[in-house]
Amino acid sequence: MSSSWPTATTQELEALVAKYTADFPVHRPTVPAPSSEVALVTGTTGGLGSALLAHLVMLPTVSRIYAFNRKDVKGRPLKQRQAEALTVRGLDGSVVDSPKVVLIEGNGAAPDLGISESLFAEMRDSVTFIIHNAWRMNFMQDVYAFESLISSVRILADFALASPHPCPPRFIFTSTAAAFWNWPLLTPVPEEPIEDPSVAVHTGYGSSKWISERILQIASQKTPLRTLSVRIGQLSPSGDGFWEADSWLPIQIASSQYLGVTPSGYTKLPVIPIETAAAALVEMRNSPYAIHHIHHPRPLDHGVFARIVSESIGARVVSYAEWVRHLEASGRSPNAKRDRQYNPAYRMVKFFASMTEKVSAPGRDEIGMPVFEMRKAMEVASVLGEDVLPTTSEEDIVGWLRAWKRDGRLPLSSVPRRGAQSARGAAAKL
Repeated sequence: MSSSWPTATTQELEALVAKYTADFPVHRPTVPAPSSEVALVTGTTGGLGSALLAHLVMLPTVSRIYAFNRKDVKGRPLKQRQAEALTVRGLDGSVVDSPKVVLIEGNGAAPDLGISESLFAEMRDSVTFIIHNAWRMNFMQDVYAFESLISSVRILADFALASPHPCPPRFIFTSTAAAFWNWPLLTPVPEEPIEDPSVAVHTGYGSSKWISERILQIASQKTPLRTLSVRIGQLSPSGDGFWEADSWLPIQIASSQYLGVTPSGYTKLPVIPIETAAAALVEMRNSPYAIHHIHHPRPLDHGVFARIVSESIGARVVSYAEWVRHLEASGRSPNAKRDRQYNPAYRMVKFFASMTEKVSAPGRDEIGMPVFEMRKAMEVASVLGEDVLPTTSEEDIVGWLRAWKRDGRLPLSSVPRRGAQSARGAAAKL
């Protein structure tokens, strides 16, 4: 297999920043400050977006929420998609019927957002804060595959600066821990802007988020726009819930069941419930800071996750490097094509292999990400406090495994595996 990886150079990242930070419009206030909060939230049919929508509806200070999403390729109505997105995650599907919620289909990469002139004007004249959450998660594409999403950041910045209010809407961007894959220090990533593009040279996904942070940082320096980039780590459902289809963790465990081995690191696993992350984001909307992190401030002890997975799926615990070797070898199996559905991590083998040197290295967590400071986030978001957010429990992990079995992500029950242990016994434990 080719060792090539779709990374961009630091010069390319800086060029994209320059492209989308030229000639910001002038903010011209013409009306008094609004009396209530009005939100524009993008990507509300995704996991975090659904949780944000459900949380915002409950806030008495928020009078309206524009829930902005792209059109469905299958033509399903947005109301149906939004209700299903909520209910499948254990949230209240009747949120779509709230008089506060305005469901919008549009195009975030279009200067007019792909909506009518009258709706655009209504939103421009009423929105007080933006949570830009819509993004595509794909670790196998280069940064240019994300350029339309990068452009959406600039388009929404211009939209905010067109507001007639004395202060433009607060612009909150959901960034990612993956934007700092190459963090070079043993000390945690600080809650402050990081202008060095070399930290982001890895996946196009992470690079695109770093570029977007820089666009907003520069916008806040050149204009009255108040921006906040929130670097979010690995999200989990609250309890026995739904995981996103593109989440790498259930993909890794499904292949571990097939391979008969599961990886373990030697540090901590800072997964945080998605509803807690949404609540923290909403609390941060009035933060005095420009950067926050959302990770679990009290992460799960090392090895606990691997032990429970091992016991549940009948897989032997090995080092991460050995697990990657098993994964790479699985593609050379005579049955590789037949077994592809049972070995989903092989489609991302380059991504997993790229993590080998980082997993459990000094200053890194169990999944290879750097550790992130949380002081400012915990100062602003009460939901991150120890009295509200407990450490991930063994019951939580068992719940995830049951959910993955329920929705077919741990499909092996009688299909032969590469590993020597029986999958039948493993399935019974779930």
